[in-house]
Amino acid sequence: MIIKVVDSPAIPGGKGLVALDDAGEYLPMQVACTLEQEVDEEIRVMITFRVDGRKVRLASE
Repeated sequence: MIIKVVDSPAIPGGKGLVALDDAGEYLPMQVACTLEQEVDEEIRVMITFRVDGRKVRLASE
């Protein structure tokens, strides 16, 4: 997975984060990619998906 900084279509001159697969394609059903940074903590990136059971399925290993 790749996290990429892109131009924001909603805010002129703004930037946003998107999650991409290894081929550089957007992950399907992605609705948000959020970066959290707190003092003395690791940086976290959270990706939110719309889950409909067809295009995005939950899997376990």
